[in-house]
Parts: sequence; C-alpha cells; structure tokens
Amino acid sequence: MLIIGESLNATVPAVSQAIAAHDEKFITELAKFQVECGAMMLDVNAGGLGGRDEGDELTWLVRTVQNAVQVPLVLDSANPDSLLKAVRVYKGPELILSSVTAEKESLDKLLPLAAELECGIVGLCMSEKGIPDNPEGRLEMAEVIIKQAKLAGVKPESLYLDPLVMTVSVDWKAGKVTMDTHRMLRNRFPEVRTFTIIGNIAFGMPMRGLVNRTFLSMMLGLETDAVMLNVRDKEMMATLSASSVLKGEDQYCRKYIKAFRAGNLSKSTPK
Repeated sequence: MLIIGESLNATVPAVSQAIAAHDEKFITELAKFQVECGAMMLDVNAGGLGGRDEGDELTWLVRTVQNAVQVPLVLDSANPDSLLKAVRVYKGPELILSSVTAEKESLDKLLPLAAELECGIVGLCMSEKGIPDNPEGRLEMAEVIIKQAKLAGVKPESLYLDPLVMTVSVDWKAGKVTMDTHRMLRNRFPEVRTFTIIGNIAFGMPMRGLVNRTFLSMMLGLETDAVMLNVRDKEMMATLSASSVLKGEDQYCRKYIKAFRAGNLSKSTPK
C-alpha cells in the first residue's frame, strides 16, 4: 500500500505563503520531515494562489521538492494545463498524476499523457456536473474513466480510482457513501487500484484526529491501495503500523516492535 504525505498543499496557509514567497527552506524541510515520518510518496499542490499561474508555481514546487528528497511525487491539480506544465520538469520515478475526472477535457488531456509517460493517474468519480451523492452515480463516473483510460492505452494497474471523501460535518452519510462506493469499485473493477484521501472526512469535527484515524482503519479493512494523509500525525502512523500487523503484512511483527522501541507508537518515548 502506498502512503502519501499530504502536507505540501497550498490550501494550508503556511504552505501557501511559502510557495508564494518561493521559500525553499520551508518547503525543503517539510518535504524531508514527511519522508522521515514514513511517507512513501509526497503530494504537491499549488492551487488557489490568487493572481498567480498555478502551472508555474507547481513547476517551482516540483523542482524544489525533487532537490530535497528522492521519493516519487503525486502532481496534484484540478487544472489539466497546470499538470501538463509541471510534468515537464519531473525527473523522479513512479509519478502519479492527480487527477482526471469524467469530464471530456480532462480525459482528453490527461489520459494520453499518462499513457505516454507510463505513469499512474488518479481518477475522481465525478464529472463537470459535480460529485454524485450516491455510490451508484460515482460508479457510473468510474466506468466512463476506465473505458476512456483503456482506449488511451493506460494500463489498469496504473489507474487509481478515488471514491471521493466528503466531510461528515456537512453530510452525515458521507463516510458510508465513500465506503460503499469503494466496495462497489473493488467488486466491479478488481483490475484497477483505489486511492483514498483520509483527511477530508473530518473537517469541522471535534477531535478530528479520532475521526480520521477511525476512518483510516475502516478504509484499510476495505483494502484501499493508496492513502493520502498527514504522516506527521504520530497516532495516525501508529494506526498504520498496527493495521499492518493485523493484516498479516508485518512478518513476526518486526516493524511494529521496531516502531515501538523507537517511540513511534505513542506521544511519549517508552522506557
């Protein structure tokens, strides 16, 4: 399973300020710290900087992060043209583009690019009409993306379907809709992978970390292939360690025990 660090995102005020100021020190330190915390990939997103060209800022961000760490990146933008611009400077392995939707312009621009680069691509279960509020509607969007991806030459294992995580503080059924969509995607399209953004679920909720960690556990039980989350959250990463043990992925519990001895499973270092 891929563990993707979420923190290099311009929706975070401090990160937005750092990107706008081209503060290499801040971005470099944040990238390195996420890798130290266990991130296998890093998401990079420069959207929402008013008055600036997102493609130019994402390009700068990609260059800066690549100079700091060696892990692969997820290039993240709702603007296909920004992704087309930033991908030109990417020099690392195992790139993932995020994201394509069932909208024609998005499909036409990004799927051929993903096929040409032989890279991963995230497919959002939505179209220009928005996000369906039920699993069946999201499954229809997934079908469109998968069909067009095959026609474009994207390998099934390179396509990550995102069932979409909405916040439960706005829609109390949002978590169930996401999980039901994930089950349907798994059953209908076992050849493709799945991608879950954990932190979206609990915006505005008290004890947000508790909700996020519980949701992570439930999605891990559903066998999601990739999770994007705050790897700097020690308790979140401890949940990942424990889940690996319970799923039989940690031989003789060695990684879990190593993490415990390093003090990574609790807020305080064990005696």
